[in-house]
Amino acid sequence: MHGPLQPEPAETSNCTSVYRASTVCMVHFNQSLLKPPTVHQSTGVSEQGPLLQDWGRMAAHFIRDQWTCLGYGRRIGLPGPLELPRASGSLEAAIEALSLLPSGLVLPVLDFMASMLPQVALSEEALCVEAVTVSWKLVLGLSSNPHDFWPTLQGFVTMAFHHSLLELTVDQAPGFTATLQQIAVELMELSQAKTGVFNVLIQHCCHTWLPSDPGSEGQSQSDAMFSSALLHPDILAEACVYGPVFRRDQRLIQEVQVFVERLGEKCAANTAVPSDNRDDQFPRVCVVAFLSRLQPSNQLHERLMEELVLRLLKKDEAISKSKQRYYSNSLQHRVKNRVWQTLLMLLPKLRGEFVGTILGRVFEAGFVSNQASVKYLIEWKMVLILVQYPEHIDRLWTCFRVDQEKTKTSVCTFLSVLVHLNIIMPQLKEKALQWRKALDVILQWCFSHNFSVRLYALLALKRVWGLEGARAEAEEGAGGPDGLGGLATVVKACLHQAEAMQSTGNASKNWTRIQDHFFFGVFHPVRDYSVETIFYTFPSLSEVFEDEWIPPWKFEKLVDFSQSASLPLRNPVPDLSQIQPGDWIQQDKGDQDGEERWAEVQKKMTPWRLGIQEQGPELGLVPQQRAARLGKLHSSLLVVASLIDKPTNLGG
Repeated sequence: MHGPLQPEPAETSNCTSVYRASTVCMVHFNQSLLKPPTVHQSTGVSEQGPLLQDWGRMAAHFIRDQWTCLGYGRRIGLPGPLELPRASGSLEAAIEALSLLPSGLVLPVLDFMASMLPQVALSEEALCVEAVTVSWKLVLGLSSNPHDFWPTLQGFVTMAFHHSLLELTVDQAPGFTATLQQIAVELMELSQAKTGVFNVLIQHCCHTWLPSDPGSEGQSQSDAMFSSALLHPDILAEACVYGPVFRRDQRLIQEVQVFVERLGEKCAANTAVPSDNRDDQFPRVCVVAFLSRLQPSNQLHERLMEELVLRLLKKDEAISKSKQRYYSNSLQHRVKNRVWQTLLMLLPKLRGEFVGTILGRVFEAGFVSNQASVKYLIEWKMVLILVQYPEHIDRLWTCFRVDQEKTKTSVCTFLSVLVHLNIIMPQLKEKALQWRKALDVILQWCFSHNFSVRLYALLALKRVWGLEGARAEAEEGAGGPDGLGGLATVVKACLHQAEAMQSTGNASKNWTRIQDHFFFGVFHPVRDYSVETIFYTFPSLSEVFEDEWIPPWKFEKLVDFSQSASLPLRNPVPDLSQIQPGDWIQQDKGDQDGEERWAEVQKKMTPWRLGIQEQGPELGLVPQQRAARLGKLHSSLLVVASLIDKPTNLGG
């Protein structure tokens, strides 16, 4: 026996009746109101009352409300034998509604389309392509209307990048997947001029692929949703390196917004206006938080991380091939810096076998001419790889055997790694043998023609010798097999030469600066491994513009960041954050002809770099003396001639 029927609540009953009434006539989508007559029946005079004057807006709202009721009915899933038109017909009517409604009233239509597209994506692919394309053009048309643009963009992204649509492969729906990829590219291009656009897409995708609150979903369902991320790695890769270069006035506005947001509830603006996460750093913050939650034990997560690493390495290599030299804080510099920041934070989650396959590309990046901040990140990654996988130490020695014409000052990168040999040594099996190899490698670079190379080599020699030098000398004195065979004398002579530079002008300054530099002084590659160091402290210490520094509070406030023992958010010790940027910045520009490091070295003159005014009395003294001896008037004409019947600039 069933119990007595309970009456429905008034609100639900009204909505139900509206929905049932609408479904009866769903074949007549987009019905408009019947316009009242404009001619008065008694007088026959045409009148435009208040109702008729605003009739267009009322008619548009009437159509909008039809889609609102329809979407509501689909969401609550009312029971009963309701006769619904086929899904393709509903979608066609929705596309028609987009052309009928003003752009600011299309949200209910987009919401309805979000539920219909997954149902017909395979059977009506062309119709789905039309729906997404028309919707995207509508969003682009609103780009100059911020009041309607942002909610419409959010509705479009929710509709077009629905998790069921992201799961479609090229074989299943080639036209639709190509359209979706093209729209994603155009959306990223739009974000270069309109801050916050890419934020909407990356936040939606990250939440779709890896929800912060998975709820009651099983592991199989979660993996099914996450698997679609493997079909769209470009979105994640672009988020890792996202960050347009803005004008100074644009940057000033953003800095003020960030300052106001950090005031919290103390500022009335934060309670009156909700934050929309339009910070240009948000895509990187969001994707880093997403990557922090990936589990190496999950094969799908593992595949995505490896695919992302390969794509980032490819981006770095493409820039290196297209730009042999790039300016500090240029877009190329920033992209490379972001690439290596992401690669560095992903390292603990990667398989050892995979790290072995990419290690050659990491070492190859060390030979490229890079800005200082990029060099520090590459060197740091090398040290951490050798700490975690010491079996690859022989591949480091191979880098020192590359042709010296190719390495030039790039060998400083690998010498910097040897400065931190004290971190790597405890993990090595044959410590004495590897220490001796390091000594042999460093010594040959102590006699390089390039001053910077000699400086790095002497610093590495000092650090490496301090590890095992006393033991090796004692072994040699006792006649042991690990003796240096007189090599200790050469090492001591080199170190004495380095300390003797204290009295040679600029050389002494450089020797002091490089020893006090943060990368060789306070910095500890293992202890200081944290998100704060990678994304905030290192950029601030390596002359990267402040708009590239991502403070830790953004990871705490804006996203759901997952901390782990292998990669904490904040640095456990404050030593590194308390120091100031040093004067010594690694250079990788070949031989520096213009550097005045040695006063006694003959210098080739380049007149076009030296203005006549800079020469002061030197150029004017000779003509004056000669005119005085000849008893002639002094002229300001200066004649420069060459007796060499060959092209100029021969040197000599």
